Amino acid sequence: MGDAMDCIDSKKKMVFVTVGTTCFDALVKTMDTEVVKEELFRRGYTHLLIQMGRGSYVPTKSGGNGSLAVDYFTFSSSIADHLRSASLVISHAGSGSIFETLRLGKPLIVVVNEDLMDNHQTELAEELANRKHLYYAHPQTLNQIIKDMNLDSLVPYHSGDATPVAKLVNRFLGFPDDFNTTGEAAEPPGLANNTLKQHSSHFHNNQGHHHHHHHHGTFPSKSLVIIIISVFSVLVLLAIFLIILMLKRLKSAPKKNSALYNESNSINNGSGSFITQTSINFNSSPELRGGCLYGGHLGKTQPQRYKAVQIFTYKELEVATTGFSEANVIGRGGFGVVYRGVLSDGTEAAIKMLHRAGKQGERAFRVEVDLLSMLHSPYLVELLGYCADQHHRLLIFEYMPSGTLHHYLHEEHQPLDWGTRLRIALDCAMALETLHEHAIPPIIHRDFKCSNVLLDTNFRAKVSDFGLAKMGSDKINGQISTRVLGTTGYLAPEYASTGKLTTKSDVYSYGVVLLELLTGRVPVDTKRPPGEHVLVSWALPGLTNREKLVEMVDPALKGHYSKKDLIQIAAIAAMCVQPEADYRPLMTDVVQSLIPLVKNSSGFTRFQSQRPSPSPKYLRTQIKTTG
Repeated sequence: MGDAMDCIDSKKKMVFVTVGTTCFDALVKTMDTEVVKEELFRRGYTHLLIQMGRGSYVPTKSGGNGSLAVDYFTFSSSIADHLRSASLVISHAGSGSIFETLRLGKPLIVVVNEDLMDNHQTELAEELANRKHLYYAHPQTLNQIIKDMNLDSLVPYHSGDATPVAKLVNRFLGFPDDFNTTGEAAEPPGLANNTLKQHSSHFHNNQGHHHHHHHHGTFPSKSLVIIIISVFSVLVLLAIFLIILMLKRLKSAPKKNSALYNESNSINNGSGSFITQTSINFNSSPELRGGCLYGGHLGKTQPQRYKAVQIFTYKELEVATTGFSEANVIGRGGFGVVYRGVLSDGTEAAIKMLHRAGKQGERAFRVEVDLLSMLHSPYLVELLGYCADQHHRLLIFEYMPSGTLHHYLHEEHQPLDWGTRLRIALDCAMALETLHEHAIPPIIHRDFKCSNVLLDTNFRAKVSDFGLAKMGSDKINGQISTRVLGTTGYLAPEYASTGKLTTKSDVYSYGVVLLELLTGRVPVDTKRPPGEHVLVSWALPGLTNREKLVEMVDPALKGHYSKKDLIQIAAIAAMCVQPEADYRPLMTDVVQSLIPLVKNSSGFTRFQSQRPSPSPKYLRTQIKTTG
């Protein structure tokens, strides 16, 4: 449509709808209706500018001539200009534009959709909902919300508001806690006589009831002084009580257990606050600390939980694995031993007992607990719980009965068919997209490989083993410097040679796995002829040559694949393993490229009943070494 900004009069009131690069047709469809347009026009808004996602929705014609003018555009670098001109912004909570909106101090409606958001984004949306000038809506309820609420009463974002929510938002924006949009410390914005509605999403309020919060004017000075003195007195008394309690506990604990080890941000690189600080007593006994790494006491009547995961005792896991029987071992490696177990509620689980091997092993344990307890996705293996006492570190994961992708590509005699390989490629791409695009700041897996891709009974893939994960830069194409860790054959060239790590390092590793799915070869094989030892070096020249490409395909497929899809998969792989990181695609782009291929591959997928069944020998190799 050309530049939408050219047709907008700066004196008129514009509503800007932003959905980010994610397909969010539901929000666009809700806004692009006559009822909504008429309501906005009645309220004095003259222009509706809608950013289209990557969905299939076809917009209606633009308005005009005495009605609300409507324009559409896809993602562009001038999005900040649209935001500056807007009088009201309606944003999907997963859109990166939400932060620019807050920076500019714009009134904002936060719209959520649980199907398109990870747990971290949902948490942020809930925090933002507590701001008195923000609305929290689901696409299906947005129509009624716009009709009911007083849009003119929305107060622009003001980061000087010294509330926990404001501080959380400031940390996401990189501002100090007392920083406002003008760069000066300021008082909270006046909220006198504002009565706003907070609309929860359907998964927080299935009945769709509206909750009203009434905000009163400022207190008289005398009342304010009394309240401050009262609060201060309570805090002083509480502090004295806590000091007495701590002194008593210190006296009762043996001297050998008094040393504290402080560990800050397991994967914090100073660029964000995704993982919170923890102070941990490594030397405390299970009796003193309840067997819980993060403190607290394991009650006898109710399981203790840390964030979203359960805290287990060593004895519970001993029972679950029949005394850590050798018969239940399903994996060994440099990290330790993995057992199949059955928890007290009947849930099958993979229980990883880690070696207590120095600081790196402890860090890996903390990273997995902190990361997987907060970041939930159907494409990431689920952490059910953990155990951390004086002598043990154990992680409890969901059980993936079909084992690793490595086994089926390089060890199993009954290979995966073409359709299943494409489905696995898409699942893995969506897992990395979750880490790169939906975590703030982005998370770099740093050890993505076939043996860290687990398969369920339907051969759907989930990515595992986050012990080496690193928090990336929150800047576009930002990089961090770190010690080189990972697996030979999967490391991006720039990371292996300089230690410079970005999300594009994971993209390279993904490209290697894609080549494994395509060729059936391992990343490094010194038994092959000269020139074929390294998979990427051997495959890259032939990925754009159709004749050579057919010769490179895994012989186990026996020609049962779509040649058209093969060419596209080869093109994606070639882009992912480019020597220059800047030429590699984003995982979001990879996902969008794979979706139509997976939809078209049904003819090359065997029925589930014909798929190979996991054998006892196979189950014992479920989790491969990462050391």
